[in-house]
Amino acid sequence: NKRADFYPDLWVQGGEKARLAELAISPGTTVVADTWPIDRSHLVFLWEDMKAANQLEKNSPIGFFQCNLELRGRALHTSRYQLAVGGGWAETGEAGKRFGPSIAKTGQISLELLVKSSENNQGPFLTLSGKSGEVLVMAQKNTDLLVKSGDNQLTWKDVFTAKSPVHLVLTAGKGDVQLYENGKAIGRKKLVLDFSATPIDNFILGDKAGKWQGRIANIGVYNSILPQSVIELTSRLTLKKSEQVEPVKQIVLQGSLEESTTIPAPDSLGAYRRALVVNVYKVEKVISGQYDEERILVAEWAVLDRQIIKEYPPEPRTEQLVLEQFDQHPELEGERQMMDVFEPDLTMYYRVPDNL
Repeated sequence: NKRADFYPDLWVQGGEKARLAELAISPGTTVVADTWPIDRSHLVFLWEDMKAANQLEKNSPIGFFQCNLELRGRALHTSRYQLAVGGGWAETGEAGKRFGPSIAKTGQISLELLVKSSENNQGPFLTLSGKSGEVLVMAQKNTDLLVKSGDNQLTWKDVFTAKSPVHLVLTAGKGDVQLYENGKAIGRKKLVLDFSATPIDNFILGDKAGKWQGRIANIGVYNSILPQSVIELTSRLTLKKSEQVEPVKQIVLQGSLEESTTIPAPDSLGAYRRALVVNVYKVEKVISGQYDEERILVAEWAVLDRQIIKEYPPEPRTEQLVLEQFDQHPELEGERQMMDVFEPDLTMYYRVPDNL
């Protein structure tokens, strides 16, 4: 009418069969649809990427906590600030001990992460453990995702089939576990987890055995079962942001070492656990990309996790170099760089490790 009065009734066919409790956002939950993580009310650990603040506020279930990753083995960060594990893993310090009692109290957990992996990967990429052993492990076997707890193993088929990253959420509690792939529920399976019997006190990402290789970001641990509506929103936001970054241009060439920098002894690095050395290579052949100079300045890893990983050959030999401009790798700012060569007219490139 002219007053614009409008009193609609809405009837949803099949609505009487819906389980609204699983879809509803719990009271008091603050949802911000354009900021990760969307639901912070039950958050007990977060690591978005290397550049983010990664802090829990004082009103979180475990109080104020600075969440960090300590790179071990050959684990590194990518140019997009993600965690890259291949021959390495990341430790989370005291995080497991801080959030373990909170998980034990609720008896529930939700694990969220963005994973980029190949189809032929094998090994664990997330492990929660206690003093008596592993509590919950997420692993990959080719295209399948495995969840392990004690002698129990559950399998979800064909999760790792796309070349693009996959957003995973695993919820556990009340006698079962549910897996979400890119916001969609792909299977509920029976699994009884008693977080109070074996309290969590350690949390690692990657594979200590060094077999699993991939990238991880947007890591969230919650002391509750996330509602499906929050999972769907989180997945859309995370995947959208992951698609917005342009890949770094690479050049691939064959070259031989011409001038080198002395590899530092790990004990000489002080507080640093990693070090780059800058060397000059003679360009023999450009395989892909464009490079016109006869020589090239290359920064490459020599020390990782206080272990020397590079050796110079006794005689120059041809090597294949996968390179990206150094200034396209902001994650390297603050890393220890050793340089005995002087080539002010050459652009410096970063030798991309195999696990990136």
